[in-house]
Amino acid sequence: MDINSNPDNYNDNDVNNGIKTTRNTINTSIICPYCKHTMIYDVYEYVCPSCGYVYEEKEVVQKERAFDKEEYLERTHHGELIPYKTNNTSLGHPIFGAQYNGNKLDPKMLPTFIRLRKYDRYSQNPRLQRLKQALTSLERVSVDLGLPSHIIMRTIDIFTRVAMTGYIKGRKYTTVLAAVLYLACKESSIPHSIKSIANLLGTKPKSVGRCYREIVNNLEMNVPVTETHYINYIVKTATKLALPEKTKRLAISMLKEAHEKHHLYGRHPAAMAAVFIYIACKEDGIKLSQRTIAEAAGVTEVTLRISLYNILKSRSRKRAKTHHD
Repeated sequence: MDINSNPDNYNDNDVNNGIKTTRNTINTSIICPYCKHTMIYDVYEYVCPSCGYVYEEKEVVQKERAFDKEEYLERTHHGELIPYKTNNTSLGHPIFGAQYNGNKLDPKMLPTFIRLRKYDRYSQNPRLQRLKQALTSLERVSVDLGLPSHIIMRTIDIFTRVAMTGYIKGRKYTTVLAAVLYLACKESSIPHSIKSIANLLGTKPKSVGRCYREIVNNLEMNVPVTETHYINYIVKTATKLALPEKTKRLAISMLKEAHEKHHLYGRHPAAMAAVFIYIACKEDGIKLSQRTIAEAAGVTEVTLRISLYNILKSRSRKRAKTHHD
């Protein structure tokens, strides 16, 4: 029986266990080595219709590009990918007393489905009951904050670890979710404050900060504040103030210099961003008040003044020491 196949998948004049293949012909005849019947081609493999012997299974290669969901489902050789935001701790679909098309079940089958629904509920981990609610809230907040997918995946991972320790019991899941989301953003140096995340989830920033510290201590996680974290805060604040690129680069260069001299240890990134943007605006002749810069950075004027005083004091002390040496 002549069958269509790709001739590039076979070697020249290959004879293996009685199977005859030819490379240079489009029509290839393959004989089963056991029952000597002609094998048929079925989705990247050759199958003997008599004994069921499978000769060779090919690797599935997606050669055509898909530009929407319908084309992807038509051209792929497997089902749709399971989204990472799906709660897979139980069955994929809820169990109702009806069929998929809306028709009622046979009364004899209804007790079976009731027992199945009960067993599905019993099989779930009680510590992960809040995970489904957290996924819904996380999807909404991720759209508002414009978070990338790897941040969402990291948030789900940390939230699951926290839930398995029993920490969520007796606490609001929104508070824990806000703390975990802030932790995931901080690990990737994404400039989102506790206050902004807490406001989106409808919880108190003070409770979120306390929960964040407890989670870091319980999970023994080390979240250092890198230079990139400070730079992202400067970029975010400068974008809000619509500052020119020259001023932004000047503020970043001064921040890098302060970081090399260890002047940023223990300093809040948003406060440091406000300080160096204020200094850069003064040097470039841009008139912006401390209140405007502080509001854009998300800090108070008092915090900006104190941080500015400490930075200028550290720089003057360093210069005096260098001149004395």
